[in-house]
Amino acid sequence: MWKRIVLVLVLFVLVCLGILATWITWGNAQHQSQINRETHSFINQIRPIQGRFHASMLTSLPPPIQRYLRYAIPEGTPLIESVYLTQQGVIRTDPHQAWMPLTALQYFSIDPPAFLWVARAQASTLFWLDARDHYRDGRGSMWIRLLSSFDIADAKGPDIDQGALMRYLAEMMWFPTSFLQNPHLRWKPIDHQRAKLTFLGKYASADLTLHVDPKGQLTRVDGLRFRDANQQRHWFGDASHYKAFQGIQIPTQVEVAWSLKTGPFVYTRLRVKDVRYNFHRRSP
Repeated sequence: MWKRIVLVLVLFVLVCLGILATWITWGNAQHQSQINRETHSFINQIRPIQGRFHASMLTSLPPPIQRYLRYAIPEGTPLIESVYLTQQGVIRTDPHQAWMPLTALQYFSIDPPAFLWVARAQASTLFWLDARDHYRDGRGSMWIRLLSSFDIADAKGPDIDQGALMRYLAEMMWFPTSFLQNPHLRWKPIDHQRAKLTFLGKYASADLTLHVDPKGQLTRVDGLRFRDANQQRHWFGDASHYKAFQGIQIPTQVEVAWSLKTGPFVYTRLRVKDVRYNFHRRSP
């Protein structure tokens, strides 16, 4: 009798596992198909940009930004139209949570200003989370899926629009000619090492302070970003380990954090592995 019950239970578990495996396989295919469609659409919206960088383009900018762009961009560098980069790092959603290994790829366009970030965090040996963060046409959106199959978050709205725009501004450090290419940018000098950047988007605006060291390296960005419902908190990113890609000096390590009442909460540490500028002119 007991042997028969155990056999039935084992068969039931095996059937459930088979159904789950089939569902995950189907979910993975659907997930990848969606990412492929979004990537194709993203690349098709990129518009060409003419011109090259010259130091004479910097005269109206605050002194620390002039110092930064002279350091980062060689004279005569073609203005960037698009960016493809890959990342590795760790991420967590709570100060008491263990770090999860993360791999990601990201696309940027300068005209129009937009990004598409696709990432996978390995929560454990058998469980992973897929994330897609998007800023396009002035709107932000982010969703998270468990095992590529089960939606556990889908965020949109004004707060997400502002947060995605803040992220785009902060990550312009990876394609610094863009600081010269957008008519919606407004600069305000602060002191010899800082300047405030304002972006007036379609549906949201964002203010970001850029910190530049005496060498000319952009070392920190910070500003107010929505984290909780209808509430902005101080948000910052530290940048380091500069390296040249196609002649352009960019930071390859970033650490992103929120300033909470209990102190800084670092939630992402990323390392840029590879960068390709104007990738849409060839397959990435």
